[in-house]
Amino acid sequence: MKKIFLLSFAMLWACAIPQNVDVKLKELKYNEVMGAKHPEFEGRLFSISCQSSGDSDFVDNKCLENASETAFRKGYLYFTIKNQDKGTKETQRTMTTTNVIVSNGVKTYIPETHTYVDRIYHNNFDFILINDDELLKYDNYYIVDDYFPPKGDRV
Repeated sequence: MKKIFLLSFAMLWACAIPQNVDVKLKELKYNEVMGAKHPEFEGRLFSISCQSSGDSDFVDNKCLENASETAFRKGYLYFTIKNQDKGTKETQRTMTTTNVIVSNGVKTYIPETHTYVDRIYHNNFDFILINDDELLKYDNYYIVDDYFPPKGDRV
């Protein structure tokens, strides 16, 4: 019974720990992504990179939340995504430990090998801040109010 309680407590604790997402945001020059023909995107083109060992939906939402915050702070109500790359990278590591069992004064060494898999999910994309009059130019766009401020912070 004690083991069940400890296992339940450990699982509950793991769910209560907040997930951390590493977010990097960078303003791009329009000619880096769009070519020299599009000076109208100057100051409206950004790149964002988000990664975490947490849930992929959580990482995606954090990325969209940060892109929305950038649009909001720059005075835009919409943005569209270009050049998206997302996925999971797995790395495997192995650790060997040795257990010592003493019985009748005799030491027995028992090696144990443990394999751990680390999963890092990433979502990287470039995005353009857009106005009301530009909405028809884009097939897909995001509304800032859907992601920022975060739902937990809304009054």
